[in-house]
Amino acid sequence: MLSFIYLSVDTLPQAPVNNLDEITQIVLFLGVACRVIIGVSRSSCNLIMKIMSIVLFLTFRRSDNGLNSSHTNILKQIPMTSESTEARFHLNGKTVPYAVCSCHCTYAPTYGPGSTTPVYPERCMHCPTPTTICGEALLVGTDGELRPRKTFLYHDFKDYLFGLLSRRDIEAMMDQACDDLMDSIDSPHPSFVKTPFEAQFLHQFSGPQPGSLFVDRGEEGHYVFALHVDYFNPEGLNICGASTSCGIISMACLNLPLDIRYKPENMYLAGIIPGPKQPSLENLNHYIRPLINDLVDAWQRSIKFSNTACYPHGQLTRSAVTAVVCDLPATRHIASMAGVSSHFYCSACNCYHKSTCGRVDFEKWEPQDREKL
Repeated sequence: MLSFIYLSVDTLPQAPVNNLDEITQIVLFLGVACRVIIGVSRSSCNLIMKIMSIVLFLTFRRSDNGLNSSHTNILKQIPMTSESTEARFHLNGKTVPYAVCSCHCTYAPTYGPGSTTPVYPERCMHCPTPTTICGEALLVGTDGELRPRKTFLYHDFKDYLFGLLSRRDIEAMMDQACDDLMDSIDSPHPSFVKTPFEAQFLHQFSGPQPGSLFVDRGEEGHYVFALHVDYFNPEGLNICGASTSCGIISMACLNLPLDIRYKPENMYLAGIIPGPKQPSLENLNHYIRPLINDLVDAWQRSIKFSNTACYPHGQLTRSAVTAVVCDLPATRHIASMAGVSSHFYCSACNCYHKSTCGRVDFEKWEPQDREKL
């Protein structure tokens, strides 16, 4: 049975900025240009918006008729934050705020009929062991309103993918990568691999349908991604070493050429794992679960967009992660394997015990069994 997720994108509402005063539109465009094009920080962009509001207020007040209702209306239309400015242009992506417990378990919000206020369970029901329940309070009250103690903001994968497919040149290049590989599928493998599409793996990677290759896309869009997980100290480096740690979950579309693949506008930032400490052992699973769920749907059920830049009548897409690119500690973390400082220090061969580190008798190295791994 054919099953897919259908996303309608042809009934997007008109941007509210179209109904605003011309002066307000120019101020909003200045704020968006500073934030999106020039790369000004949010706090600096907020300052620019406030200064522009003050300049307009002083200008209106010194006019011949003084400050009137029309001037007051213009000033009320100007937002004071970059987030509100971007929202007027529908530049904010679709995000889901998850409530996070101290045990790192995450909880998706629920919404009542016609409500935009997220609702979360009051206590964590995660079972760290088969006989214990965490039970910690997830919410804290401020001004009579309950909110999560800690949040994890997840950027919807389908929203990101549609952003790529709404750009004609990008979508064409993503499709062309599969088509070029299919045209040269019987050619000898190059001695030096420059792109993932020249590697042997994608030549043999099976599609969701038995007996088919993933790159044999037919009329669909087939996209492969590299998953990255890394941790950083948001406070910068210091002599005492890192005291806090946050994580980044991101992906890059391998269908894109290398020179544009890792540009910020083409990368997918799934979410930032909140600190102050990085999750240990299997707790990382709580943060990558939303992404994995989206990727399972994108592979098994597929995602159909009602229209894209190259396919105005709709396009069926399938996506897959074909590589995980991390440093050694993060690689072991995301694979739920023993750390690099353990006796099982190698995931490629059966060398065991830290006392054997530095072995050079590579003739005796035995590769790990892939099925067992």
